[in-house]
Amino acid sequence: MYQEIINQMFLDADDEDRSGDMKLHPSAISVCERNAIYQARGEPVSNERDVRFTRIMGNGTDYHQKLQDYMKRKVPGVLLEVPVDYGPIHGRCDALLSKGDIHKTGEWHYELQEFKTISPNGMRYIQGLKPKLLKSGKWNKSRPAAPKPEHEKQARIYHLGLTLAGQYHLTDIIRLVYIDRDDWSTLEFEVEPWTEEEGQAYLENMAELEGHLFDGTLPAREDDDYWLCNLCPFRTTCKPDQYPQED
Repeated sequence: MYQEIINQMFLDADDEDRSGDMKLHPSAISVCERNAIYQARGEPVSNERDVRFTRIMGNGTDYHQKLQDYMKRKVPGVLLEVPVDYGPIHGRCDALLSKGDIHKTGEWHYELQEFKTISPNGMRYIQGLKPKLLKSGKWNKSRPAAPKPEHEKQARIYHLGLTLAGQYHLTDIIRLVYIDRDDWSTLEFEVEPWTEEEGQAYLENMAELEGHLFDGTLPAREDDDYWLCNLCPFRTTCKPDQYPQED
């Protein structure tokens, strides 16, 4: 009984999202460009939403709200849920935290910050693997600690939009803060914004995406092994051969 109530609670909240607003949002684009266009057009879903994934995403929203409510009351010099609207870029970054001394420079400088809740397994993955000699005598495949590429991209889009809008003076550091959903432990990464050339290349790509949005076409599909396709509510519309219509 209560599982059904809880499931519907999160599904109803998800229904109140921005579907059909004809805007391309960085949080969606950084994950899948086709999905972002389907959402922006208000395309009918072809597959039922994964309820567990919807609960996880909704829980992440609650974590954001709790942290931001506290920061609003206790952290000086912070701006929260900052609108980012420049040309084709539409969204809200989680926080801008003051890093400058207005009495010395005459203006505030802000560090752009994004918060991401993550499972304990996900936290272990982004922490990386140190080289280790296995019992077999071989070394394991090590990897450095690193944020998820889609999160880097989303934060860089926000930084680009705010920089071009000229509303805030931003530092050359973006902070990605990962929060473990189990115990609120954190892991932080400092990421550099795009260069001017990289930002220009992104704007050109956005112009192409806007062309797709308004003329009824679509960009290229993600690779067949892209794991998020398994959770996408448009997967049959997008990849009918790989995801036949469900009964």
